[in-house]
Amino acid sequence: MCPEKYMVKNRLYVALSDVPPELMDKPAIYSVTLVGIDPGNNFRHCGSGTLVKSGDQHFVLTAQHCAEPLCKYESIGFPIGLQGSPFIVQKLPPIYVGERTTDEWGPDLAFLPIHPVDVKHIHDNSNKTFFNLDRYEDEMLAGSAKTNRHLWAVVGSPISESNIEGPESYHFKRNTYSADIKSIARAGPFDYLEARASLAGEPLTPDFLKGLSGGGVWYANLGQREDGNYDLTEDPRLEGVAFYRTESDEAGTFVKLRCHGRRSVYQQGLTELRAELARRAM
Repeated sequence: MCPEKYMVKNRLYVALSDVPPELMDKPAIYSVTLVGIDPGNNFRHCGSGTLVKSGDQHFVLTAQHCAEPLCKYESIGFPIGLQGSPFIVQKLPPIYVGERTTDEWGPDLAFLPIHPVDVKHIHDNSNKTFFNLDRYEDEMLAGSAKTNRHLWAVVGSPISESNIEGPESYHFKRNTYSADIKSIARAGPFDYLEARASLAGEPLTPDFLKGLSGGGVWYANLGQREDGNYDLTEDPRLEGVAFYRTESDEAGTFVKLRCHGRRSVYQQGLTELRAELARRAM
C-alpha cells in the first residue's frame, strides 16, 4: 500500500488512515475521460486527461497512446458530468511531445487543443476548469519533486468504473488513488516518476486500471490545524502524467505506474507546445 505515514508542517507524523480522502478530491475538477465516438454513435473509452491552459489557449494533457486512437474516431467527446452522453468537441490536430519509441518509456505525452467555443461550453455547463501550467512553470522548474513531505495522488477514469453500453446508463467515474513516489529518473529532456498507487483492496483484473493512462499525477502539502484536523496548506499542483503500468499485486493492494514528471510537462512539454503553436500560426 502507499506510505502509512506522512510528514506534516509541524514535523509530526500522521497515519494515512487519519487523512481525510477528500483532501485530494480537488484535482477531479481538472480531470476528464476521453471518449471516441464512431458513426454508429458507439462509444469507446480511450483514456484519461487533464484540462490545462497555457497563454490564452486550452488543451487536454494526456498520453500520446491515448490521443492517437481517439483522433481516429468520427467524433470525440468529454463527459463533463457523471452521467449522460459526452459533450462532443471539435476535432483539432493533436500536439505530440517527443517521438514515442516504446510503450515502457515513451516518451508518451500529448496536448489535445480545445476550440474556444468548446472551452466556453465546458465553463458554462460543468464544474470543470483548466489548470494554468504557466502559473506554476517557474516553481516546477526551480527544483525537483518533494516526494517525502507531500500528499500524492493519481487521478483518472478506469474503464472498469465506467458504463458506455447505452445512452440510458452512460456513466464515467473519475477516481483519486493515493500514491507514493518510489523513484525519479531522467532520460534526456524527459523525467519519469515511479508511483505506487493504493487500490485499497479493490478487485484487480487485467483491465482494472485500463483507461487510467493519461491521467494526472498531483501533489499538495499537508498541514495540521489548531483543532488537530488535517488540511492542505496549498492548492494541489499538477506534477505529471501516468502512462504505463509496471507491476501490481493479485490482492488488489497496489499498482505501480510509470509517469512523466514535472520536467517532461513544464519544460519539454511547454517548449514543444509553444513551438508548434507558433508554427501553426504562421
